[in-house]
Amino acid sequence: MTTTLSFFSSVSRLATGALSTGTLTDAFPSTDSRTRRVVARVTAAALLAAGAMGAICAAPVEADDEGAEITASISGLRNDEGVVRIALYAREDQWLSHEHTVATCTAHVHGDSASCSLGHHAPGTYAIALLHDEDADGDMDTDFFGFPQEGYGFSSGARPGLGAPSFGDASFAHGLDRTVAAIRARYGL
Repeated sequence: MTTTLSFFSSVSRLATGALSTGTLTDAFPSTDSRTRRVVARVTAAALLAAGAMGAICAAPVEADDEGAEITASISGLRNDEGVVRIALYAREDQWLSHEHTVATCTAHVHGDSASCSLGHHAPGTYAIALLHDEDADGDMDTDFFGFPQEGYGFSSGARPGLGAPSFGDASFAHGLDRTVAAIRARYGL
């Protein structure tokens, strides 16, 4: 069974629920510590994907006409269904906040890849989050436990740990020339 989360309402519930109170791992009291860590990692992946999705589905912000272009090049998509929603961030304190995207774009999938321009931006440090929205409904589909059923990814190969990767882990330097951020989509953990 697949459930669709509305991310603007569920990110808060997830953030203040299972991870912070330990209720998800408490639901598995007879399991060993390794299994509980795996459950916590999967929950963290769902949380970070939820946060990224909330930001990606926000209204796009116009790119600056000054500066060089930033393009996201996505690989590793498991099918050519739906679209890839991509969000660009410029500040650590605004990372994965849907109100603070610098730019967004939606890319059509071609085979196992997608690409789109996030516009022209001044030199600086940026980070990207993405969602492979396979059913193009604007929400990330999750299973019964809230684990992501659609792909997600971050620039610079940043991977989730016990929470979303930091802005620093996902960041890249953008200079005076065009930047192509190559990102591999992840599914599950």
